[in-house]
Amino acid sequence: MSRVKMCNNKISIWLSIVALLCAMLLFGAFIQTSPNQFTYGNNLTEYTRTPLWPDDMVDYTDLNIRVEGLELEGRIPLINQNAGLLHIRINAEINRIRANKIADARSIRARTLTFDYEIYFSDPYLSIILTSTAASASSKTEVVSINFNVNSGEFVSATDVVGSHVVQLADRLLVEMIRRNPERYNPNFTGMQAAQPFSITNNEITFWFNEFQLTPGIEGITPLSLSLRNINEETLAPNDYHVRPGGFNLKMVPVRRIVEAMGYRLVWHPETRSSTIHFNDELIIEIIPEVNDYLRSEQRFTRSLETAPVIIGTTMYVPISFFDQILSLVAYTIDNNNNITFASYLVTDEWFE
Repeated sequence: MSRVKMCNNKISIWLSIVALLCAMLLFGAFIQTSPNQFTYGNNLTEYTRTPLWPDDMVDYTDLNIRVEGLELEGRIPLINQNAGLLHIRINAEINRIRANKIADARSIRARTLTFDYEIYFSDPYLSIILTSTAASASSKTEVVSINFNVNSGEFVSATDVVGSHVVQLADRLLVEMIRRNPERYNPNFTGMQAAQPFSITNNEITFWFNEFQLTPGIEGITPLSLSLRNINEETLAPNDYHVRPGGFNLKMVPVRRIVEAMGYRLVWHPETRSSTIHFNDELIIEIIPEVNDYLRSEQRFTRSLETAPVIIGTTMYVPISFFDQILSLVAYTIDNNNNITFASYLVTDEWFE
């Protein structure tokens, strides 16, 4: 065999070995990584690393500048390119909020505007809580949230994350809190806002309230946290409840099923043909079939609803408004298919203090 041919053979062998090693490395990388995918505009982009928020993806910009007589201070978060294309959309939203806050500060002739932020990550949700304080003769602090699904690449609302029934439930809890402590909370609280700031972390949702919205201004920004593990839920399909004939299409709900799913206890008293609802062994409500008087025992008053409770077969039904007017710490929503989802967050009296 000629020396040239032997050399060519050796080169071919080495090239084959190199190609095999490259193939093995590529295959190993392929089986060790499982790319997440998220939609960005109309493009599908592969995102091949596990995000480690916030350490390697969040920088910040120090503010110490004067813009047309307004002092900008504090810091603004800056999502860097380690987050892939996510940084474009999130930073654009941060800049939009900053511009709006600057415009608001100028409208009230503020002298300084101070920014700060906190970041929470609970896979797959990234939450940024951005606060701004505009100061002139007095100061006003406000909070805004940015919530993002890092897998889908989309902004999310509280309803997207936990469902609208949980948002309603938080509102019910706040109303009860204010009712029990009118001196501590704002009696003119108008309820949860459509865009109420919130953050997600460690299986909790925290709603954030501006100064004066929920408490006196001296309390500053006020959070309310709900553990998602402690929320009871139950869904009724249309064939699980009755609709009373007539123009109002009143939904009649099986009271025992919902009450017990929500964490209460219902007791039937055959001697009086009545039912009582208990929480922590304390009697709170009394219901009598065919009698349109619902007794709340702790306040000793009765309330009438659209109709009295009725027994169909062996099941007692109450109008759905029972969970608005009587058992008020239960929230519900009705979807487009007429499924009703109920939710409760059972807490002791101490929770409201």
